[in-house]
Amino acid sequence: MSKVTILTSTPPTKGISKYSVALIEALAEKQDVEVLSFRRMYPNALYPGGVYDESLRPLKKSTHIRLRRFLTWYNPLGWIYAGLTVKGKVLHVQWWSYVLAPVYVTVMLLAKLRGRKVLVTMHNVKPHEAGLVKNLANKIVASFGDHFIVHTDGGKKDFVREYKKPADKVTVIPHGILLPDSGVKGVSSSEARKELNIPATAKVLLFFGIIRDYKGLDVLLEAFAKVRQNTPDAYMIVAGKPWQDWDIYQRIIDKHDLAENMRLDLKFIPEDDIEMYYRAADVAVLPYKYFDAQSGAGALALPFGKAMVVTNEGGLPDLVRSEKAIAKANDIDDLTEKITAILGDEKLRRSLEKDSLELAKKYSWDTIAQQTIEVYQNL
Repeated sequence: MSKVTILTSTPPTKGISKYSVALIEALAEKQDVEVLSFRRMYPNALYPGGVYDESLRPLKKSTHIRLRRFLTWYNPLGWIYAGLTVKGKVLHVQWWSYVLAPVYVTVMLLAKLRGRKVLVTMHNVKPHEAGLVKNLANKIVASFGDHFIVHTDGGKKDFVREYKKPADKVTVIPHGILLPDSGVKGVSSSEARKELNIPATAKVLLFFGIIRDYKGLDVLLEAFAKVRQNTPDAYMIVAGKPWQDWDIYQRIIDKHDLAENMRLDLKFIPEDDIEMYYRAADVAVLPYKYFDAQSGAGALALPFGKAMVVTNEGGLPDLVRSEKAIAKANDIDDLTEKITAILGDEKLRRSLEKDSLELAKKYSWDTIAQQTIEVYQNL
């Protein structure tokens, strides 16, 4: 079995560790994998809520996985050593954060000088928040890639246009489904609502994950105010750590007097609690204003069989099968219409829930691992 080296984050660091663990373990069922990872990823000040989460499940021990977790953001000697000791014929880089560009470029350059092929998964084709430094970091890292993986067809078009790469150098492989590291406990909706102190008969919306401008929580709050005019028993959960001034959102809540119909858990949600939030919800909403990738929150909603409302951005439409669940980005009225229709039509909601469970099978990690190995073989 040929070996690949994957450069990424792994638990207990956050970053893209959940994605990486799922991919690495699926690959290890089929071939040997060397993992280059971080002991100190980047300063806490650059990651609101902290860099580490001790509740993240570590990589399973396997004779087919060799974990080398020694990289730090502040020690170039470690970067050089990593590049000089890459064992895989292919270096598969999981790229997501501009802060790590010096580390990644060093490892990639030295690996290429030693004859390794470099494959880059661009988790974000463009940075979520605009900035010259972030855009430059992405382009520098991409300049060292021999081939690229993106998660959506739209992302491929954007990547080819933005980075001036031939289309045949870019492969679309979807983001796999995610589950809490603690596993699925089978908590019922009524149990979850009781635990979270949510009215048993409410029609519950869920906004889950880190709160950043591009995710459109402000648009959702404005829409929620309108939803309640036609659906008085509508209720909304916001669960995630704000990465910006919360006052922006609090002003909307106060303006429309929404507080009594909301639960705000403005913190990083531990792995053991994730299932509780999804089980309590009727509909998960992803109201992103701009986006070119795929959503971890959406990947969590699928295996729980949640109906979803998404916007027509990036790969979000791939998470649903009905146009009735896709709203125009940045359009309060259209988002209101889509949410109201789903909350008011149980048959439609059940259909969307069935779609989510079927899509969860499509995005299995075994399938994604096989598609990834085919890219390795072509390289």
